[in-house]
Amino acid sequence: MINKYLPKFSAIANRLRRTSLHGLASCKGPISYGAEAVDSAIYFPDDAEHLQKTVGTIFPEGTSGMHPEQICIEILKFAASHIELGPAGTETSAGYIRCQRASCGGFGNVFADLTRTACIPARYFGLFGLINAGSHALAEAYYDNSWHLFDPTFGLFFYSNSDYDRQGHVLSGREIVSSKEPPTIIQVVSKPWQKNYECERHFEPILAGQLKSSHYLSYWDFGKSKEAFPIANGNRATVSFPFEIDLNSKLRYSIGEKNDSWKDMYVHYYSTKKIGYFYLGGQCPNSVHFLDIKTPGWGRLRVSYVGTSQSHGPLYCFPLAEAHVEKEEFRDNRYELVVTSIGSNPRLQIYAEHVFWIDTVEFEWLESFAA
Repeated sequence: MINKYLPKFSAIANRLRRTSLHGLASCKGPISYGAEAVDSAIYFPDDAEHLQKTVGTIFPEGTSGMHPEQICIEILKFAASHIELGPAGTETSAGYIRCQRASCGGFGNVFADLTRTACIPARYFGLFGLINAGSHALAEAYYDNSWHLFDPTFGLFFYSNSDYDRQGHVLSGREIVSSKEPPTIIQVVSKPWQKNYECERHFEPILAGQLKSSHYLSYWDFGKSKEAFPIANGNRATVSFPFEIDLNSKLRYSIGEKNDSWKDMYVHYYSTKKIGYFYLGGQCPNSVHFLDIKTPGWGRLRVSYVGTSQSHGPLYCFPLAEAHVEKEEFRDNRYELVVTSIGSNPRLQIYAEHVFWIDTVEFEWLESFAA
């Protein structure tokens, strides 16, 4: 899905963690859910007035006496039915609500911000490496001392019982991916993206497969969630993306064109899922690379990262196994390592303090050491 809205991704990803710990006027007294403060703060403080107005529209009689799960479901219903899927010329939740368009990341922001405005902590939840789908943004809400996963883009949540009998609970992302059994998928709108919230307001949640209009459900199934790797729990999550290179069959690799753009690296990643990610550092998630290199044995190799003109260095290396860093240099957005391979499988972690958009990554086997 995210491929369709690629031009907007970098801006959204860069701004998601510019979170102010803005006090929510609608919340009286301290929040006692145990989540971190950042999970209770809206992304852009200037959105507060419009978000409070929207919560008032969803809950004209207030939320007093409502269980947090029901509050979340009503907000989920609003997001999925009020907003259509598509690129939007905004990066704020209030902007998405006004223009009624958003990518999956925008849907997640709207849900999280409205939920926080209703005094329930919420956080971003990202799935990466999805076959034929790239990545997908959802959101989790925190109540009853645990997280609960909602998909605002499609108007879905994942239930512990075989039907929405209100005797179970909405599952967390961790529960879903660690379970051997598929979750029960519950749908809260008859069809998403129709910009018809008033028509959907009284729709009762049902099993997702019952509607016959669930063309979008082919995207969200148990297999997709099980295949997702890695997973980001929260805006501040650090995610390690595997980067696998075999220098036995080929002594030199170059991934990505030197064209001052990260977009071909993006395409490479979603084609193979084994060449890291298209940026390092950053936020939502904070990306690091786990280099898993197969070599002819003891010897020397060079690893080079070339950034785009929008990148900010430096980069850093942490050797994990069978690797000794001989040389490390960062200059003109180029990071170069010379590494001694102490065995046939050196492993390293590459990370950045700031956002480093990757133009090209190169690997070269320089020499083998005599036995």
